[in-house]
Amino acid sequence: MATTIVPATLKVTLTEKVTLNSKERGQTNTFSTSNITSFYERIITIPASAVEGATTKLLSFSDTVNDATSFLDTTVDHVRITNLDSSISVLLRVIAQSNANTRFTIKLPPGKSFLLGTTKMAVTTTGAVWAEDEINEIHAFYEAAPSSAVDLEVIVGQKNA
Repeated sequence: MATTIVPATLKVTLTEKVTLNSKERGQTNTFSTSNITSFYERIITIPASAVEGATTKLLSFSDTVNDATSFLDTTVDHVRITNLDSSISVLLRVIAQSNANTRFTIKLPPGKSFLLGTTKMAVTTTGAVWAEDEINEIHAFYEAAPSSAVDLEVIVGQKNA
């Protein structure tokens, strides 16, 4: 069956705006990506039990699609993860495809977003030689068990495969 989806342009606008000493400062940047054929949008609840060793998988990227949270790594053009909570931070672990021990973790405070424009990452194990790798998975967890679960908004824009 032929697809009936007409590719569209994804427009992302980032605006920083502040008034200091009665003077407005900031910038607006707009990025557009053509040929978007899939837009994934979901709220994922991270249970309070998701501490180190019991993470919640948010997304995975590879050359095959295995479930609702997996995407073809060659088609992903935009990823946004936003912490919708007002008081609890979440940790995001980004894991490389070549080695599950090659990873980085960032703290996502309440109300903040993490953005990616590609599934590629640069990794080093020696501190001297950098190599390009693909992101395999992104997981969410807490430093310590919070009093309640946290909702994360997850957006993925994909180009035509």
